Amino acid sequence: NKNLLLLSLFTGFALFMGMGLQQYSLLKSQVSNASFLSTLYVPFVSLISRFIFKSRLTWIVWIAVVLCLYGSYLLSSNQAWDIQQSDSLLFIAAFFFAVHIILVDIFMKQFYSPFSFGFIQYFIVFGCSLIIALLFENPILANIQLEWFEIIYTGVFSAGIGYTLQIIAQSKAHPAPAAIILSMESVFGTIAAWLILSQTLDLNKIIGCVAIFIGVVLVQLAPRYRHKNGRKNYMNNI
Repeated sequence: NKNLLLLSLFTGFALFMGMGLQQYSLLKSQVSNASFLSTLYVPFVSLISRFIFKSRLTWIVWIAVVLCLYGSYLLSSNQAWDIQQSDSLLFIAAFFFAVHIILVDIFMKQFYSPFSFGFIQYFIVFGCSLIIALLFENPILANIQLEWFEIIYTGVFSAGIGYTLQIIAQSKAHPAPAAIILSMESVFGTIAAWLILSQTLDLNKIIGCVAIFIGVVLVQLAPRYRHKNGRKNYMNNI
């Protein structure tokens, strides 16, 4: 099917850009910063829906956007210039992750072929990543053997199984709880960075993380507020 193939290609490219920029930024950014800044895809989804699909946004969403921007500022301020540049790449990565989520939603409304869809998008990610690696890096077998566990884990479990489960879940789960669960990667990422890499957060970064987390949760509450408000107006008109 032509539409299936095109949607898979665009979705695969969006995933490649999001994952690629996120991984590149980790050369300088802390894991905790990357975890929370990456969850900016949640308000980005609402903003894209507003300006491209003309969806209405409640005041809750705009408060959430301000909180996310404020939290992002606290996470990136008082950092070296190269770290700020890496953090800025995470903004762009979050945008591509938002596009990826929207395209997955569009696809699953038209087709139910999660494994075929997943295979095509992963193949696109593989092809684009291979080209970039051969052009700008020097991949050698010794380094691959040295980091085999990290490659297997991120490739098979994090990307392969994780994103396939996301595709299946987005076809069956309500968007609000699904997005909240996905955004919990910020919490798990920060905890993992503390336990495994001994990375800690100062007070400003903790406040920034809390602001982003509250903003992400508020975005998920917006549809319920809209539904409740619409139901109230309907009852008043009876």
